[in-house]
Amino acid sequence: MGTRCVYAESRVGKVPGVRAKRKHTPNRNDSQQSPRNQASISSKRSTNHAATSTDLTYPDPDHEENVNWSTDWDLDPSSVDFSEELASIHIPSHTTAQGLSASPGPIMTFSGAEEYSLPDIDPSLEEFFMTQPSIPTPTEQPSEAFSSPQLPSMMGLRPRDESDSQCCLECCQIISDLENFIMTELKAFKIILGIVRKTLERLNHLVHVQESSRDIRCIMLFITLMYQILDLSGAGLSTVADEADRQRKRSLSGVTSGLGFGDFSMDAQEQSAFRMQAILKEVQHANEILGRIRALAGAGTTSDANGTSGSGQGQARGDCFLDLDVRFHELVARFATAM
Repeated sequence: MGTRCVYAESRVGKVPGVRAKRKHTPNRNDSQQSPRNQASISSKRSTNHAATSTDLTYPDPDHEENVNWSTDWDLDPSSVDFSEELASIHIPSHTTAQGLSASPGPIMTFSGAEEYSLPDIDPSLEEFFMTQPSIPTPTEQPSEAFSSPQLPSMMGLRPRDESDSQCCLECCQIISDLENFIMTELKAFKIILGIVRKTLERLNHLVHVQESSRDIRCIMLFITLMYQILDLSGAGLSTVADEADRQRKRSLSGVTSGLGFGDFSMDAQEQSAFRMQAILKEVQHANEILGRIRALAGAGTTSDANGTSGSGQGQARGDCFLDLDVRFHELVARFATAM
């Protein structure tokens, strides 16, 4: 037709649109590019512009109406805005056919016929978290799984008291001394009687102190002391019986064994009976203290004034004294037989 085509440089993709100005925040690092990169980019743009200008052929004035179509485009800036997408594209440096290294940059050529429809991205993450399963926090866990059962206020579960510790130490010291006396196998009646009497006096005081706290450790030590007193009392009875046998043998040989002067003298039988009465008195005292210790162990709580408890635990603790009761009754029966 004789009409020549005129090529002009398109402005598509070079002018930022309204959406790009609103969404895209200029990066501070873009303004801080090195002068070398800026120089290479500007040189490449000038080269491309020069190459384009040499290929263009300016039309005659007669065909001006055929060229005006390139400048009368009515394009929506939002549909041709590629500045945000071009900024995110990284093009590595490549080598041209002549072996020269081209400078990297986000410059690409797109045909005007291609259309890109990018959906709007909502930066909010509320919908994402709404779809995730809710994980219960430690505070939302059921409290029943971690709650410990309420323990009753009973012996051995109270905070340690200084008086209880002092009682334990003193009981241990007495137990150590009595065990040494038992190991030496004492034969002197007066020494055995003095040891038993002194021990019962001290034990009576300790039991009186424990009536307010009723510490289970002290009660167990009281039981140990009662077994030691039982052994020493039996040793005292054996000593009196042995002394009576020796006095009986002496009387058969004609040797007088009376004590005192004149009518106030005591023979061997009266002397043996007197000693047995003395040791039997201490055994009865020990039996009374044992009843008080049983009341402490079977009470369970300090609120019971009578020293009794209806709980099974208090009943079981009271039953542990049955062996001591039997042994003390047997010892009293031995005294009655010897007298």
